[in-house]
Amino acid sequence: MIILGLLLFCITKPVFSAPMEPVCSKFAYEEQLLEKMVRMEFFVENMQKDMLSSVTDNMATMKGITDRQTDISNNLTGFSEMLEDFEKQFEEFQANVSDTVKRNIKGITKEIEDFGKKFEDFKTSITETMEQKVKTMEEMKNSKIPLVAFNVYGAMDHSGGSNMIFKNIRLNEGEAYSKDTGVFTAPVDGLYQFNAHICIKKQVDVDYHLKVDDTWIVKGEYRIPADSGDGKCTSFGAVASVRKGETVRVGGMSFDKVFINSDDWNSFSGVLILAI
Repeated sequence: MIILGLLLFCITKPVFSAPMEPVCSKFAYEEQLLEKMVRMEFFVENMQKDMLSSVTDNMATMKGITDRQTDISNNLTGFSEMLEDFEKQFEEFQANVSDTVKRNIKGITKEIEDFGKKFEDFKTSITETMEQKVKTMEEMKNSKIPLVAFNVYGAMDHSGGSNMIFKNIRLNEGEAYSKDTGVFTAPVDGLYQFNAHICIKKQVDVDYHLKVDDTWIVKGEYRIPADSGDGKCTSFGAVASVRKGETVRVGGMSFDKVFINSDDWNSFSGVLILAI
């Protein structure tokens, strides 16, 4: 269309030159056509460069996207491996915890069973012991052996060398002990157990004894070291055969050598073991 326009322009254009030379010569036409072709080639070349640059940029972008996709794929692969490893570790942890809990439950169950068995054995033992004691008491109750026992404490201030008098009575079954005289009088013939606990002042020496009437069944001496900071106590006792009416007493020291306070008790006790 451009070339056709040029031809029409050349035909219709007024002639101002010499009448023998045409305005639109073949040379001018070719020159203009060449110029347009050059411009067209330059335009096409620039357009090719732009397209090539755009394609290059697009390819670079696509490469970046591909690289990013590769990184994401690698990351996903790594994450998947980590997840699988975590799941494996978690399964192992669950198995270990389950085994540990099972072992602990088994151990606790065994301990409970053992404790239950021990408790049953203890209960059986206590029951048998109580039944035996009840049986023994019933046998004693049904027998003709009298109940004779006493336990007294607290030496009185008028105790002499012949015997100590204990004023406080904790037990006096059979009423055989006299708090007025400090003497036990046997109500029946039998074997008796007697015990005494005596506390002595510091830096003194004393003799002590248990007597059945005028016969010693226990005799001794107690020496308190001179560097002792406080009084000391000693205990003694014996099993003796005592006839009905015979007396038993604690003696051997005077009252001014006896140590007395709320924590250290002087005491005298006895019990009938067997009537004979």
